[in-house]
Amino acid sequence: MVAARYEYLFLLLVFALVGASVLSARAQRAMRTKAYWVSLLLFMIFGTAVDLIAIHWEWWEWSAAKICGLRPLNIPIEEYVLFIIAHMTLVATWEALDDVA
Repeated sequence: MVAARYEYLFLLLVFALVGASVLSARAQRAMRTKAYWVSLLLFMIFGTAVDLIAIHWEWWEWSAAKICGLRPLNIPIEEYVLFIIAHMTLVATWEALDDVA
């Protein structure tokens, strides 16, 4: 059983493994480009800004019992991991669709 404070991180790991198993070759190909890293940086900045606004306006919050406790800029570290996984999955999906077209 996963400790409660690592549940969110564990679910993100499962999400990442599923995405990686299906899209790994395309994600690796994309990661070798400068555009990937620039878009990741922009994705992280946008995601952080959205989270900061949502926290400020109390649109959402995270249970302290379900996150590991690291909170840069008052955002759980798990959110940053989610941004990276979501970006990788989106780019790899885009690459896969480009291969089909």
